[in-house]
This record gives sequence, C-alpha cells and structure tokens, in this order.
Amino acid sequence: MEVQKMKGNIKRIGLVLLTLLTLSLGTLVVNAETKDSDFVIENGVLKQYKGNDDTVYIPEGVTKIATYAFKREYSDYEKWGMYSGDMTERDNSFMLKDKFYARKIVLSSTVKEIESFAIPQNTEELVLNEGLEILDDAALYNVSATILEIPSTLKKIGNDAFSLTVKKITGNCKEVELADRAFSYTKNLRVLELAGVKNIPKGLFSECRKITMMSLTGNYAEIKATDLRKLKNLRAVNTSKAIQGNLKEYCKKLKNNKITVSSEMKKFGKFLIENKKLIEYTGNSEVVKIPKGVKVIDDIVFRDENKIRKIVMPNTVRTIGKEAFYSCERLTEIKFSKKLTKIGDYAFSNCARMKKYNLPKTVKSIGKCAFRWNYRLKTVNVPKKVKTIQFATFEDCVNLKKVNMKSVTSIERRAFCGDKKLKKVKLNKKVKVGKKAFLFTKVKGQKTT
Repeated sequence: MEVQKMKGNIKRIGLVLLTLLTLSLGTLVVNAETKDSDFVIENGVLKQYKGNDDTVYIPEGVTKIATYAFKREYSDYEKWGMYSGDMTERDNSFMLKDKFYARKIVLSSTVKEIESFAIPQNTEELVLNEGLEILDDAALYNVSATILEIPSTLKKIGNDAFSLTVKKITGNCKEVELADRAFSYTKNLRVLELAGVKNIPKGLFSECRKITMMSLTGNYAEIKATDLRKLKNLRAVNTSKAIQGNLKEYCKKLKNNKITVSSEMKKFGKFLIENKKLIEYTGNSEVVKIPKGVKVIDDIVFRDENKIRKIVMPNTVRTIGKEAFYSCERLTEIKFSKKLTKIGDYAFSNCARMKKYNLPKTVKSIGKCAFRWNYRLKTVNVPKKVKTIQFATFEDCVNLKKVNMKSVTSIERRAFCGDKKLKKVKLNKKVKVGKKAFLFTKVKGQKTT
C-alpha cells in the first residue's frame, strides 16, 4: 500500500512539474510574440518603441527611425507648451521622459536614416550599421555614448548631430557631407577621426574647445587656419597633402606651438600623455590600466566615465588631479600606486558604488570633497602621513560606519557631515575639529574649534 501511495505521489508531482513547465514555455512564447508588438512600424519607418529592454535590436526591414521613436506620448502640459509656442522642438525633447532605460541600441543593416531626436538620452552604447546614409539635424543630440563609430556608408551629417557627452568620433567614410554646425554641440569632443570628408564649413570646430587630436582626410578644399585659433588643447592635425603646408605655417605662429601637422589618416590611441602627465582618455573599457611611466593623472581626465568598473595604476603615479574620477558611477575597484602622495579636490566625488579605498601609506594630502557622496563607502583608514581632513572630504557618505585617523591633527568644517551611520572614530587626542565636522552623525563628545 505504501509503495502504491508513493508511486501515486510521484505521478502527481510529475504532473504538477509538467504543468508548470508547460505554463513557463507558454509564457516564454507569449513574451517572444510581444517583442514584435513592441515596435510600431509604418512603411519601413520605426514610429515608436513601447518595450522596456535594456538592449534593443532594431528589426530588419526598418529603413528610418522617426523623431521621438523612443519617447512617450505628450502630456497635456507638454502639448500646451508646444502649441503655445513657449517651447522649441529641442526644449520638448528635454522635457519628454524616456519610456525605458535603453542602455544599448543596435541598428539593423536596413536602416538608412535617423531623424532628429530619434535616439533616447539614456543610450550609452549605440551600434550604427553599415548601410546608414543620413544623420538628420540633432539625430544623436540626446545620446549619452562617449564614443561613436561612424559607418563607411554615411553620406550626410546634419546640424547639432552629436551629443554633449561624446568624446571620440571615428569613421572611414567613402564620402560624407558636413552641415555648417555638425559639431556645434560636441563641446566635450576630444578626438575626431573622419575619412572621406567632402567639405569643411567655416567655423565647423568653433565650439570644440577641448579637442586634442583630429584626423580629417578627403576631397575638401581647405580648413580655415583661423578656425584653429580657439582650440587651445589641440595637439595634432592630420589633413590632405594639398592644405597641410598652409596649416603648418599658421600653427608655427600660434602661441600653442605644440600642434603637429601631417597628411595621413591616423588612428589615435586612447591615452594622451605629455611629460609623464596623463591629460586625456578616450577609451571605452570597463577595466582601465593606466600606462607605466605616468606620474600625474590630470584634472577631470576620467570625469563622468560611467563605463569604467576598475582602475589599475602603475607605481609611477604620484598625483591624482582635481575631479580626476568625479562621478565614475560604475567604478567599484581601484588599485592605487604604491607611491601615490596627493589626491586632489573632488577626485573621487560621487563614485557611488565604491565600498572601500585601500589608500597607500605614502599619501600625504587628500583634497576637499575628495570622497564626497560615496554612498556605499563603509570603512576608511586614513594614511598616517595625512595630517588634515579638509572641507567636506567625506561629506554625505551615508553608509560610512568606521574611520581610523589617529595621525590626523586637524579636521575641517563639514568633513564628515551627513554620515548618519558614523559612530566609531579613532582620533588623535590633540585633534582640532572644525564646525559641523560631525553634523548629522552618531559621533558624540567632539568639541569644535
């Protein structure tokens, strides 16, 4: 009897599992079908995407991506703003919230045109297809990607085509026509490598004040030498042979005489280093290994680099500049140089995923607000050679619980303000504590001076 009962139970369990499996598979099939319905396509034009995927693959057959294809419907307020004339089309694009977080978008081989404001702001990686021919005005204006690779088939780039966040644009085009203000919004552009250039309008680079290297080859007649006057950071220009002579003569007369001029299409590396100082990074890696020999990481070199997860420094690094890693929000691990002595102001502010910094014993100075808004930071061991915790150095590190800083003799204003979980602090008996240094913490009995 017991054996029969066991067999019956096993059968029931088997039926239940089979039913669950069937339901699961059914759900998978339904989900697979709804994927197609996420796209609203009319006559080859992608009018709207209604899904919520992190990575979106544009279907084959789509030839054009329409304006606001990845945006939600207008609210009554937004419609009022549009129809009353109080907002321009560009203002509307900022007001409209992205329907989902499309971190990555991959275009199919059939897409030939991207209309204005077609790609959403949250897109950090955009794969442009071979076959794409036209980027309309402001086509990629909202994109958060820092590096863009242009397909060889591209024929036209409109005004304000690229976003404020892009740092590097590369493309080996056959022949591409540039609008007068194609790069007018790329104020953070550092490197431009573009072949097949048909024309260079006057003032094309007037807003590219941070550009360091450009390689422009093609059949264009000239680059106005005076257009280089405002490009104080420019180090290298590669152009066609026909015009490089005039540029060379002009560059010699500039106060910035570091510019080199050559006549070949050139691929620049992801690091720009001068006199052992790292002054530019244009890579796209999750793990960044700083080259050996670098002594100084300059100001804002890695600022807002949201793809980086790990930094490895060689033991040659002595100084980290101001805001060098500011707002690297995905950064979780750093291997410091064993000879590091100075960390600049705001160097690691808003590195929200960092839980711990293994600072080397050689560090002597930590700048103001250097680790501000490190929301996951839990423990801090201040190196013995550091004598002062400057203004707001660890402010609003809301999960910070323990700090060891026995060698510190001075703690400035708001140094640990807002660290609401901070309770254990090891201090020098003669330490001078500034006003509000431990405001909104659990630390008690510290007199301020």
